[in-house]
Amino acid sequence: VSGDFSQLSPICSTENKLIKDILGKSIFDVCGVEDAVRSGVDMSNNLAFLDTQYRMQPAICSLISGYMYNNELHSGLDTVPVNIIHPLLDSLGELVLIDTSPLLSFSSTTASKSKVNLLHAYIARKILLQVAESNQLSLGYCTPFAGQARLFSKLLTEQDQKVITSVGTVHKFQGDERDLLVYDTVTAQSESNFLGPFLNATKPKDEGAKNLNVAISRAKKSLVVLADLKVLDNQLSNYSFLRDVLFSMQASGRVIDARMLVDKNELGAIESELSMSQISVAKSSG
Repeated sequence: VSGDFSQLSPICSTENKLIKDILGKSIFDVCGVEDAVRSGVDMSNNLAFLDTQYRMQPAICSLISGYMYNNELHSGLDTVPVNIIHPLLDSLGELVLIDTSPLLSFSSTTASKSKVNLLHAYIARKILLQVAESNQLSLGYCTPFAGQARLFSKLLTEQDQKVITSVGTVHKFQGDERDLLVYDTVTAQSESNFLGPFLNATKPKDEGAKNLNVAISRAKKSLVVLADLKVLDNQLSNYSFLRDVLFSMQASGRVIDARMLVDKNELGAIESELSMSQISVAKSSG
């Protein structure tokens, strides 16, 4: 049996605990392998860990190696500077953190209890299209919230879809990879301070931690994270995986004030065309 129990568990859309306990667990969970490894049990006689990956640049790999793999996952790629041309920011490197807190962005809850943030979707679309103008790269947009993925898709024209070829939630991206990936945390000022398990996971075994692990590990050359750092700093647990990632990106990556990317007239036109009734989704669609 081969696989990675630090990535997403099987999808099981039911509230029935008996069914979920049977179908919603990976083979590693059922056999007790994950718990044994996490607790430090020596399983070297019948378990091998493939410790070298060749997808992510070393700086991206380092974001997940410590928290999810006990610092045992390494990159087989040479450390070479990544230079992705951007018209406003000169160039983008391996780790780019776009801070939307100076813009006082707002996230809202849809009818299906998902989250959406129009400002984040606008900035993500803009930066991806600008990168596409001067670089031949595979581009993707990933978020833990289905509502935000649908909102982002509504902003794309037919021409946009030819260059931003992958859009969806983290579950859609499992098994995929992009040269440059935008990961949108969505959360900003809101009527609710509840972050939910996708963002506030505090243990490697939590599904939220596995969700974030998959998102980060889809990026090959550059990872761009959209985050309201002020809101997340106030709301994230001190032990959350996302806090660890954001801290590392601030320390070793590039932090960009989102005001550098926003054209207020352009954003206003989008807001007038897209009403909240279009953003909201039916409860049955999740």
